[in-house]
Amino acid sequence: MILKPTILLALTLVIAASAFAQEPRIITGVTLVSDAFVQRPVKEEETIFYAYDQKLIEGKLNEYGQKFPENVKLTPAKGGLFILLLSDTTKECFKSLSYTTPKFLIIDLGANNDAKPPKPKDAQHKTSRLFLIQLRPVKGLTGWAVNSAKEERRTVPTKELKGE
Repeated sequence: MILKPTILLALTLVIAASAFAQEPRIITGVTLVSDAFVQRPVKEEETIFYAYDQKLIEGKLNEYGQKFPENVKLTPAKGGLFILLLSDTTKECFKSLSYTTPKFLIIDLGANNDAKPPKPKDAQHKTSRLFLIQLRPVKGLTGWAVNSAKEERRTVPTKELKGE
């Protein structure tokens, strides 16, 4: 039996929707490497960058005036999956990382009403929150989402950082 393209598209959408709707399970062994306020252009959208190479993440951190902390003990050492979330919501903190399917990751944020983000340096910049998270490698990721402190799930543009 040959399926028509419209049926295949409908099946794909159902599978994606079910991954988005499933009850998330928390991932253990996650390290919050960095939580900082950064200044970036107003036109830049909220983004998730990820890489399996610490050097690539260090390069991205440098773009935002940050350095990889030397005092953080990583598991596995110097490896795994590195996730960098640039969030425009500055009154939230990292809570946990979860998944609905093994390849669909969700960054869970909690309320942080005591946060005192710095004011943007000028009208062309905004203050964002930078979260750097590390965990064991997860290959073949199919999707990402962010759960806000208000329990609202949103999709965020995602970019894998790759070496030469």
